[in-house]
Amino acid sequence: TYGWNLGNTLESTCGVGCWAPAPTQTLINSVAGAGFNTVRIPCAWDSHANQSTYQIDPTYMATVKQTVDWCIAKGMYVVLNDHWDGGWLQSSLTGTVNSTINAKVKSYWTQIANTFKSYDGHLLLACTNEPTCNTTAQTNELFVYYQTFVNSIRATVPS
Repeated sequence: TYGWNLGNTLESTCGVGCWAPAPTQTLINSVAGAGFNTVRIPCAWDSHANQSTYQIDPTYMATVKQTVDWCIAKGMYVVLNDHWDGGWLQSSLTGTVNSTINAKVKSYWTQIANTFKSYDGHLLLACTNEPTCNTTAQTNELFVYYQTFVNSIRATVPS
């Protein structure tokens, strides 16, 4: 019913805590105590990944997971996404599918889905935030990345 955005923390491209203080359990407890039942956690996965292997930094992933866990422990819903993140996806749409972007989407969301695969409906995943699509070709390109996102997550679900 009531949502709150954990902005300028985990989506910082220069590291957790460089734009605003790192999230704490005290902060999340106060958000829940104020009556919020949903927290949006924007993340910068690409900025915290090895650009050769597309592996997300384990320390960063652990910080995101801890923050999600604090929220869910308070009974809140969480929306976890990739936010701006230097524009590697949402600002890079040309109308032609880029195999590097598609590979990153697959790698990042497979890792994220595996990290959170035991979670219930309190955790929602969103591929990107406010992508810039000005043409049908850009929209179609984005839909390819979205399908990769969906396929990557579904591949982690036990049958």
